[in-house]
Amino acid sequence: MASEHSPPDRITAEKATDVGDPSALSEEARQLLSPEISPADYLEALTGAGLLPDAIRFLAHALPKVDAVRWACAAAQTATGEASDSELRCIESALRWVEEESEENRQEAMAAAEEDDFSGAAAWAAAAASWSGGSMAPPEFEEVPPPEHLTGTAAASAVLLASVATEPGKVQELQRELLQTGLDLASDRSVSTPGP
Repeated sequence: MASEHSPPDRITAEKATDVGDPSALSEEARQLLSPEISPADYLEALTGAGLLPDAIRFLAHALPKVDAVRWACAAAQTATGEASDSELRCIESALRWVEEESEENRQEAMAAAEEDDFSGAAAWAAAAASWSGGSMAPPEFEEVPPPEHLTGTAAASAVLLASVATEPGKVQELQRELLQTGLDLASDRSVSTPGP
């Protein structure tokens, strides 16, 4: 199947099977995952089959970590409305990490996610930044590097939580909109996120 869309510029994997952990996808989505299918064609197959949560999960893992976090922040911004102080801190700390991928910013993002008790899209956006590298253990303990897939998993959680946060009756519509935001980001089209 040839994609009718230009391939997402920021997705570097040549095959969809090289992206993330297929076990995170639904059985129906895994049935569409052939050995040679490209990420662009796989995303098209998932959206064509109406498997929007799977398309969101796949894209979150296919994007470079910094872009997955940027997407999670954009989604969280749509979900928060009148954001609480802790939600704002989550988004701001994640965006600081996007702008400068430093260890200090990564740890700030983890502190913000923990303060918000991983309670919504903003906290999961911050978690996505915090699990991008470094150690999951407190500084006084031996390093425990996060598994490679955790940033994508957390970013997908942020996007999916954002899709159900405001209007439960419009979940599919919101998932389509948020997926398009991610695809725009993957194709280097402008995506606005709140400033830190």
